Amino acid sequence: MRKFEGESINDIYLDIINEIHRNGNLIVKEDGCLIKEIYPATITVNNPQKNVLLIKNRPYNPAFLAAETLWNLNGETDDWLISYNLEYKKYFTDNRLLSSYGNRIFYWNNSIDQLELVIDKLKLRPYNQHATISIFNPQYDLNIYPEPKFIPCITLIKFKIRDNKLFMNTFMRAQDIWLGFPYDIHLLLSIFQFAANILGLELGQYNHICDVIRLYEKDFELSKKISLCNSELEKEFNIGLPNNYKSAKKQISEVSSIIKEIGISDSRIINDQFYMNLKSFLNGQSDYMSNLVRSCYAYRLVHLKEYDHAIEEINSITCILKEQFSIWAEYYHPKFFKYMKANG
Repeated sequence: MRKFEGESINDIYLDIINEIHRNGNLIVKEDGCLIKEIYPATITVNNPQKNVLLIKNRPYNPAFLAAETLWNLNGETDDWLISYNLEYKKYFTDNRLLSSYGNRIFYWNNSIDQLELVIDKLKLRPYNQHATISIFNPQYDLNIYPEPKFIPCITLIKFKIRDNKLFMNTFMRAQDIWLGFPYDIHLLLSIFQFAANILGLELGQYNHICDVIRLYEKDFELSKKISLCNSELEKEFNIGLPNNYKSAKKQISEVSSIIKEIGISDSRIINDQFYMNLKSFLNGQSDYMSNLVRSCYAYRLVHLKEYDHAIEEINSITCILKEQFSIWAEYYHPKFFKYMKANG
């Protein structure tokens, strides 16, 4: 068992990548894809409130991180999410993704909110060992014909209370450390904080337990060039949700609706009335939620070539997602990156 531990995910990430390059096993998948992998492994985060990855030359999409997090926290399945990442379209069937993490957490068998049940059980018996959320569904995920388009990498989430702190362990069937990890870890640490907030507990240690951690051939070269970013914006995040479960879910739904509207709308989102309504909405949100919405809005403005407005929104972000925009833009939108450097 390989173990990686640090205060935040940024303290750990380089060690994981370097270990895979140095000592990873080289395998060839059935489709001919080359992979380096280590197994099994545990990633331990001692300060889970630092929940955004910021690594130089790791150009993941900050808007997709925001949109996918809210999409999952709202238990959604609709394909508006792909407006923030077209590559995700291949996983949807008839414009829906019923095997999404959020759908299985909040609507298991179309009706069971597993997170609410877990929280209720921990309130009733704080030291019980049954507070478990199942995401892997053998009835669907073990199908051979037809083989599912998307099988969740997260299989199980386990909570426990010790010393008046909430602890969370996540079990992964596999973790793509390059493509999926920045998004998966942010979602999971957001769920962790959501549960702790409702229970009125401090966050304890988070463990990300992976049967296998993988790095794909297409990511070999760029992953050798990563390095730490010294950021003044890396800080603890309080997601700022109400400590009442139904109120918190209502707020998540409202923010998710705004991000959906931004994603599926076109030029309408740049008119003055929309902008005024958005500003009014954000005034009632926590910094955490505001940063997620601003990230999605800035992303859409970049694609609409509203560069000055996009820079304004990026500069209003108060967390390291602001810096992640530069890393993402340099790799995926070099024209905007040059404009941002000259005018930002």
